[in-house]
Amino acid sequence: MPQEGHQDALVITAKIGTNTVKKILVDNGSSVDVLYHHTLARMDTGERKLDNTHSPLYGFTGNEVKVVGTIDFPVLFGTLPCQVWKIVKFHVVSAASSHNAILGRTIISALQAITSIPHLKIKFPMEFGVGEMCGDQAVLCQCYFTTVVHKKQDCEL
Repeated sequence: MPQEGHQDALVITAKIGTNTVKKILVDNGSSVDVLYHHTLARMDTGERKLDNTHSPLYGFTGNEVKVVGTIDFPVLFGTLPCQVWKIVKFHVVSAASSHNAILGRTIISALQAITSIPHLKIKFPMEFGVGEMCGDQAVLCQCYFTTVVHKKQDCEL
């Protein structure tokens, strides 16, 4: 149960291909769906291959992030009985992150989803109901702790 009045990010767990992936940030501000290279290296990709691309991504501060390539994966959204698979084109980046992936506006739009920070949920319409995924504050705390500890250690050097 989320804490009342929190401002936590929405971090979920989802099935990407045959892999259960934790620490997925749902980010309405991201224009692309991102998979970190360290995550891809640990995944069973089956027959999928990384497509080469040379277009960098730019953060909101203008910093450039090199894209290693793109890869399409089916992602399972929702919980039984309201689940749906969607193909997501992930931009694979080789950058440090405490998250494993970022789901941005492209998939949020494709799902016609609504995200709610106060409720830590993502909900989307389906033919026979409403699919939903819940955020995981415990996993979010792990991401936050990892990021803060690394930044603090960097500052002390």
